[in-house]
Amino acid sequence: GAVAGLANFYKVPVEQIVAVHDELDLPFATLRLKRGGGEGGHNGLRSMSKSLGTRDYLRVRFGIGRPPGRQDPADFVLSNFSAAEVKELDFLVDRAADAVEAVVAHGLEPALELRSWVAALKRFGPGDSAGYGRSWQAELDTWVATLPIGYGDGWRRALSNNADVLIGG
Repeated sequence: GAVAGLANFYKVPVEQIVAVHDELDLPFATLRLKRGGGEGGHNGLRSMSKSLGTRDYLRVRFGIGRPPGRQDPADFVLSNFSAAEVKELDFLVDRAADAVEAVVAHGLEPALELRSWVAALKRFGPGDSAGYGRSWQAELDTWVATLPIGYGDGWRRALSNNADVLIGG
């Protein structure tokens, strides 16, 4: 397959390959990160797993939601996004790119740790205390300040834009 050919040519180990793919089992606009797993009927993942000889590669799962009514899932994944979804795509693709950058630069575990902070901090409103007499923005800024330069900037933008972006395994 193409992915295995490129990985072999550039000497990229499977552990550093990141597949970004659509995911029926996640609501639209939800991002999740994980390593390995099944293909869930996804032909692209099945092809990658076969050509790489393993399922143990990183994945950024981009939620597209389930098909409406009794629409065939194969038809749904090949159909156009709705007008409302199209308006969000630039932002969501930017978040997916941030997720890929975070995983490539720092590994899956730090990216998932950031997800835990995001989930905990989003329980509080913009002016609410996070239990330390500070707002969730201040808590996030404190945590992001401990990261290498540039890491986490996209997530901070996502939170400041009140986006509902979820990242996790």
